[in-house]
Amino acid sequence: MENLKTLIRSLSSGEEKLIRHFYKLREFGEYRKREQLLDILLNEDPKTEAALAQKMGYKVTSGAYHNIKSRLKSDIACVLLMQESSCKFNTQFAQAMFSCRRSLLTGELLLSRGVYKEGLTLLKKAARIAEKYELYAERIMTEDTLRSHYAGSNDIEELQSGTEAIEENYRLLGQMLSSKSRLYQTVFSDLPGFETEESGIQTERMLNELERLESSTGSSRVSFYSKLSRLNVLHNAGNLSAAICCGQELLNDIAGNPVIMSTANKGGIHLELANLYLRVFEPDQAELHASEAVSCFKKGMVNHLRASTLSFYAQVQVGKYTSAAHAIECILNSKCLADSNYEVLGQRINLVAAWFSFAVGDSVGANARFRKSSGIAKDKGIWYYGYSVLEILLLLDKNAVEAASYKIDALRKSIARSRRDEVVERTQLMISVLRQLLRAGNDYTQLQKLAGEEIQRLANTAGEARWDPTGFEVVSFHTLVQLRSGKIAAFPQQPLTRSSA
Repeated sequence: MENLKTLIRSLSSGEEKLIRHFYKLREFGEYRKREQLLDILLNEDPKTEAALAQKMGYKVTSGAYHNIKSRLKSDIACVLLMQESSCKFNTQFAQAMFSCRRSLLTGELLLSRGVYKEGLTLLKKAARIAEKYELYAERIMTEDTLRSHYAGSNDIEELQSGTEAIEENYRLLGQMLSSKSRLYQTVFSDLPGFETEESGIQTERMLNELERLESSTGSSRVSFYSKLSRLNVLHNAGNLSAAICCGQELLNDIAGNPVIMSTANKGGIHLELANLYLRVFEPDQAELHASEAVSCFKKGMVNHLRASTLSFYAQVQVGKYTSAAHAIECILNSKCLADSNYEVLGQRINLVAAWFSFAVGDSVGANARFRKSSGIAKDKGIWYYGYSVLEILLLLDKNAVEAASYKIDALRKSIARSRRDEVVERTQLMISVLRQLLRAGNDYTQLQKLAGEEIQRLANTAGEARWDPTGFEVVSFHTLVQLRSGKIAAFPQQPLTRSSA
């Protein structure tokens, strides 16, 4: 029922009129039932499948009821395919792909009915669109259909031309699929064939392979996927400046190129650049690219949420705390977070919001948001460490000294069992500072005297305990200490600098 509801609610008013007109011409039996089902789902809101079936006069287990639903879906899909759909696509490439496939299907249908002249016209139109927009699979199918016709009519010249076009597009299709495969390998570490964290040689080999793929093709799509893969490889290898250059190249590539230009591609590149600029501590640039990404994605979608979150991180880094406070409220109210598929993401954002609220002195908000991130306690790793550190800070804020002392010891033992890396080093420094905060009776001014060296090390953006500005620690621990001690104002007029300590 939900799938059918979503499909019907996606219809424009014109599309709804076309479907009703279709049913008006068939005023008998089951067609009336299909229109009745359409009316119910448009104008009423049955809560369950059983309630909907009852309104239709069927049992929920009735085969006739399920057939009506299935056929209504089919009718809607057919009307969407038949109508002029140029207004339904927001990129030239998407519209070209639809027009090419529709011409291919219609041309094949006409040929099968013996309407050869018009059928060939449509197939040639599909071939021209496929060539212009690098639709290699569609070009192969179109040329193969044309080739079958020319073989039957003994047109050897056209037959040979079609065969050459198929071979060339088969080669380009292989390159494109290879470049997309490499891209997925760089995004999803579980896929075989990509282990940059283990081998610099593997990274170099992958980069060389991608550059060869870029230079050996005249295809915009192959070059785009290869360059995006190169960006990911460079990012994973820690070469952030080169990754930023690659991202800027991608923005230049898509500008004015209808084959690869889309709001999704543009937004995705801005999203990557915002993340990279945050990691190299250039928050002004990060905020600029995050803002561009936000404008490219539909509100309520997960990419819009991610772009908004990066914008929030950037605002915090430059000290725009008032704007950041408003931004995190909007993020927490996103419809996307109501989806159970994003439960973990929602808990992490609540932890980030709790950390920010605590830093700027909003203890009530910090506690409320912290409670909504409790699921993180079941996991291990960096987010669990962040959850535990904030839990200790909140306990000390409530003067729950014994509970805080117990949690510090438990976190220390958990860290001792972990693999040594930068995350562990930084968390151990935090534990050391938390011990001193316990000793100072939760006095942050006194804490800076007792743990000045550790706090200064936590201010470093490189080295053994470097800060990740896109993790739970949205406000660096050393800045958090300054905010809590009143050394800097919670909502300063001037942006914070990385050197402030």
